[in-house]
Amino acid sequence: MKRIVRYLLAGIVALSICSLHACTEKTGIEGTWIMAYSQSEGGEREPSMRRVLFDFEGNLANWVTIGDLSTGELAKVLIRKGEFSINGSDLVIKIQDEDEMVFQLTIWADSLMLNFDKPVNTNLIFRRLQPSLKSDRISRDCFVGSHVIKGRNYQDSLDFINDTLLIYTGKYNMNFPSATWDIVNYKEFHFLNIHDELAPFWLIRSCSDKEINLELPQFRNLKYTLTPTRSSISKSNLFGTWKELDDGQVLPPKPHSFTRADQLLTLNFATDKMTIDQYRKSQKLKWDISHDGKRIYFIDQILKNEGSWKILDLNEDVLTIRISKSNGFREEILRLK
Repeated sequence: MKRIVRYLLAGIVALSICSLHACTEKTGIEGTWIMAYSQSEGGEREPSMRRVLFDFEGNLANWVTIGDLSTGELAKVLIRKGEFSINGSDLVIKIQDEDEMVFQLTIWADSLMLNFDKPVNTNLIFRRLQPSLKSDRISRDCFVGSHVIKGRNYQDSLDFINDTLLIYTGKYNMNFPSATWDIVNYKEFHFLNIHDELAPFWLIRSCSDKEINLELPQFRNLKYTLTPTRSSISKSNLFGTWKELDDGQVLPPKPHSFTRADQLLTLNFATDKMTIDQYRKSQKLKWDISHDGKRIYFIDQILKNEGSWKILDLNEDVLTIRISKSNGFREEILRLK
């Protein structure tokens, strides 16, 4: 019981309850619910790092957890099956191979509140996933490419490099912009699952070559739109040799045998490989450019520190890039001619 409660307490996202018509009929609980937030007695709502669904049908109950933070397996989908019953105002759930759980139950039109008093008096609030949010199976191929994402007080850009990797190309996630991703399908509900514990867990309403519509079901009317974008920059614009300009910038202390010129970066872009020369050393990496032309990335180390570089500006003669170093604690803005 304590282990189940700990998992539930971890799955919290902000939400408010709108309806004033509570009921405890068993028919009122049937359906799929997503965890919204938790609140201890006298405390504040706390944010969630977990994605949790509760599903009730007949006398069966499924507890669905997406991602395992304890192991870092953020693509893992764990479905615990069991049975449930309602005794008065108590919801009794028996998950297979787990202790029986008893909650005080309150149901509103679109929200469900589970209360337990050990170890502290706590409410867990779930939001109902409306059947209208179901859709046909959505292919990952629908996402591949670059997009501008817009929502309430939010705008950014990201590029789905392929059907497993994405990279943020805008102003957010500058230091660690890359992640793996997949689509979670559960009972015709489809979720965009970005394998980052801080990323939103979006429900996919629709997906086409013109527009992708997302929603955060933990909130009301919190919708996002992804619109495909194109770039005027292609790989061929970078082909050739680029040398870092010595603009009098402060460089790191150098070993005695090196000159200032040895510290400056030289890049040679070929079709598939980039040669990086600095400190009299040469390194070759497979490289590519995001579909929107905003980032250079190295596919073999894209999830590592310095796995991609932000293109700040490119004209005929000068390339300006931002490189995040030392795990995001240091950045370099370089101009190359």
